[in-house]
Amino acid sequence: SNDKALKLLLSASARGSGDASFLASQFYSEARYSQPLDPSKAKMLLMKSARDGSEIGQLTLGKAYLKGKSGFSKSINDAYDKFIKIGDGPYRLPASHSLYEIYSTPNQPLFSPEKATAEMERIWAKNKNLAFAGTLALIYSGKQFGDKTKTVKSTEKFNELIVDLEKQNRPQ
Repeated sequence: SNDKALKLLLSASARGSGDASFLASQFYSEARYSQPLDPSKAKMLLMKSARDGSEIGQLTLGKAYLKGKSGFSKSINDAYDKFIKIGDGPYRLPASHSLYEIYSTPNQPLFSPEKATAEMERIWAKNKNLAFAGTLALIYSGKQFGDKTKTVKSTEKFNELIVDLEKQNRPQ
């Protein structure tokens, strides 16, 4: 039952399980668990999950800060602090995508074409989606960041990307 599951999750959360805190937060924020919704408890448990090392908690909390949703004030710095803590496990790819979004947004303190490029390269290495190739092509051609591209523009990397794409599209 959902009641019993929530009780067990809250017990594990009290013992410091970040993932249990994250799951318990979902019970209070999503109607599908048939529990009374409580945004305050959901927020508290989500924050606890991140403090206790849950990477899904870090990711979810970072996205809440990045977008200013779910009762969280928009804060790029707080979002960054959550995404940067995520290791190379299953949440690295979405964290890298969010970091790319932060680094590639002009007129804010964390804007960095170099770091944005590094995150997009990390994404491309893990997920050969054509949308990511298109973004890298724009970066390497010097069209992604306007006049700030001197340090990331690279004909050599652009050509390597084209070769990689051609390899992918060759019939087996």
